Amino acid sequence: MLLSTLAKLTPFLLAASALPLEHSVVKRDGQGSTTLAAREPASGANWVKLGCYVDTVTPRTLTGPTIVSDAGMTNEYCQQFCDARGYSIAGTEWSKECFCDNAISNSLLADDATCDMTCTGDAQTCGGSARLTVWQNQGTVTDPNQVTVGDWAGQGCYTDSVINRALPTRKWIDGMTVEKCTAACFADDFKYAGLEYGNECYCANDIITSAGVGVPATDGCNMPCEGNAAQTCGSGDRLNLYLYTPTSAPVQIPSAGDWTLKGCYTLTIAPSPFANMWTVE
Repeated sequence: MLLSTLAKLTPFLLAASALPLEHSVVKRDGQGSTTLAAREPASGANWVKLGCYVDTVTPRTLTGPTIVSDAGMTNEYCQQFCDARGYSIAGTEWSKECFCDNAISNSLLADDATCDMTCTGDAQTCGGSARLTVWQNQGTVTDPNQVTVGDWAGQGCYTDSVINRALPTRKWIDGMTVEKCTAACFADDFKYAGLEYGNECYCANDIITSAGVGVPATDGCNMPCEGNAAQTCGSGDRLNLYLYTPTSAPVQIPSAGDWTLKGCYTLTIAPSPFANMWTVE
């Protein structure tokens, strides 16, 4: 009796053991990724998730700037990248891709379950195959022409030329960022700093304007900085220009040891109010 019962159940047991334990691998461009369920962490304070959207290669659902990060993509990274370029919508796709826009060209919402790929930079969901995880900044969007870094105020996008530089002094810097370029220019007492082509830094105390060079440009500054993709470092013949504008005055120390500050006095060369004067270099 027992043997006959087991014989009848054997086909069902074999079929059950053959069922897949994981979701099938999604193929794209010869690559694959298993479906993973990840809980979404809190994103930027003003960024709100709009959902999972269908995307196509032509045309794209988000048509603005884009960036790919094989090891560091997260939703926050994509949001910063888009915000720095003046865009209010950010979308991640295929684990490592980021797209920006101010409007969604394809309003076709997809099932959230189809946005099923884990970001390359964290255990978050970054879209899927032909699927975008879309976010919108419902706060104030950054004006890329008015970015301030420390005491350096952004002046916008300017034209440049290899033959005729708007800022003639170049600084050679690895891993270019706005902070590195402005620091290099500041160290040599320059008041202008300009970033170009993702990894070039130029300095000057005056903008050289000639033959269409050194004048404001309406577009073209759209290349990410080599050392910080969330920042913009001009592009070909385009400079993201910064001006040194210190906001704080020198601090007067009220006392130092046994010495107490008496105030600021006018000094005349002759006659001097002090019997002895020393020059310290």
